[in-house]
Amino acid sequence: VWMVDDGLRRTFVPQRQVRDEDVSTENLLTIDEFELRREKKSRAIGPSIVGSYLEKTPFDMDGRRRVTLAGPRGPIDILQEITKLRPDIVTVNSTSHRWTHALTTRALPDDVLLSLLKRATDPDKSLDRLKIVGFLIDAERYPLAQQELGSLRRKFPQMQAIADETEQRLNLFIALKAVGEIEQRRRAGQHRFAYAYARKFPADRVSADVRRRAADLVKDYGVLEQKIKTANDRLGELQSELPEEQAQQVGPLRSILRDELNFATVDRLEPFLRTESDDTLAADDKLGLALTGWLLGDAKAETSLPMAIRLWRVRFLVLEYLRSEKAVDRRTALRELHDIDGASGETVAAVIPHFPPPVETGPLTPGDPVAIELASDGGESPVRYTVVLPPGYTPGRAYPLLIALRNQGMTGEQMLRWWAGTAEQPGSAMKHGYIVVAPEYADPSAERYTYGAAAHRVVLRTLNDVRQRFHVDSDRVFLTGHGMGGDAAFDIGMSHPDLFAGVLPIVGLCDRHCKVYWKNCPDLAWYVRSE
Repeated sequence: VWMVDDGLRRTFVPQRQVRDEDVSTENLLTIDEFELRREKKSRAIGPSIVGSYLEKTPFDMDGRRRVTLAGPRGPIDILQEITKLRPDIVTVNSTSHRWTHALTTRALPDDVLLSLLKRATDPDKSLDRLKIVGFLIDAERYPLAQQELGSLRRKFPQMQAIADETEQRLNLFIALKAVGEIEQRRRAGQHRFAYAYARKFPADRVSADVRRRAADLVKDYGVLEQKIKTANDRLGELQSELPEEQAQQVGPLRSILRDELNFATVDRLEPFLRTESDDTLAADDKLGLALTGWLLGDAKAETSLPMAIRLWRVRFLVLEYLRSEKAVDRRTALRELHDIDGASGETVAAVIPHFPPPVETGPLTPGDPVAIELASDGGESPVRYTVVLPPGYTPGRAYPLLIALRNQGMTGEQMLRWWAGTAEQPGSAMKHGYIVVAPEYADPSAERYTYGAAAHRVVLRTLNDVRQRFHVDSDRVFLTGHGMGGDAAFDIGMSHPDLFAGVLPIVGLCDRHCKVYWKNCPDLAWYVRSE
């Protein structure tokens, strides 16, 4: 196994997946580092057994803070200070105990980072100030870099030429980050955001290549927008050409299609849109292409309008079956389904991925946590969870799902905020288009994970319910947890490895049953983090 250590993360890769010529044991670090001079003090040896974090004070302007850990004999206060700065990580040493670790530089507020950089340099030297600007660019703190570059210009007029060159480089990185953000939001299915952002892209003072990338994004969205308009117009015109009986059958179907048509789903109408200028096809054939393509996907679209109407009847009956709580209603829907010509198991399986989730949930605002409670099952206590949808959520697209298990002392909503952020300040999960849920897997007053069956039941029922309410990509379901939730993530992930694409325990313990269950999941992806 090869280990790649960047000072913050250790990535392990099996040797069979690495070519010998790609391996280098040299230090590849080429970025600037700043050392902070600190007074050396005697330090105690840290306790061998500690629990989770109880408190972490923010770093002050001198880069110092206090961390309180749970110890076997009560809370342990550990004093820390930052001793080295890199654009990607900062090194943190304890002044009271023998403990050194790293944190991402992104964790430092702007004012603290700038204060430490100025402390590690001489503000009266132009080259030191220039190094600070370069450091901030490498750290992707672009607004702060612009601020410091303006300060450099004012204090050292003789540096104008170098400042101009640096500003050019800074503008390029800002533009590249903006294009990257647009492309990321597009991949996450947040098309309205990406389209609006691309149209406001600052095209001046950037390279032709970056301008072209932004222009191509605007062009692509313009094409999709036109396709949506064309599809709506043509469907209405073609319906008006049908005999009255067929027009009445198609009307409700076209209304549903119009409501579900958006940037994420318009590709299903590609065969229909290609027939816009084809005069050899009758109106009913073209509508058949549109309505079958909508249900089966563009690759399986057919020109038969009677078949399309039967397929839509299949959709209605399958949804009715899934939504019915009474066995007699499900049997009735199943009998009707069997009577439809062509309603084979293969056809039903092809239709299911393209229709909305069977359980209807009231309108939810993306970015706002919503609590959902499930009725008790077989005398067990009710299951509760909180969910946040990503921006631009639409049932026409399958979304990855993150199940987040809270630490002790946290609420489910706080856990969601940690991953998803808010609409104004989106977090990692929201930017990447994840649905995030926080099940109430433990009692609010619980101080540790008890490895009981109840937590498994809550997580599994939550997963099943979320799949019924929202369009979840079952190949991209991830389980994570902090502290006590990390313990649960180890336990539940190893117990049900077939349900998850990956498990991410953060400051969790792999204990008790996990010491045996780990053999269940040799093919399950893991990202284990200890702060």
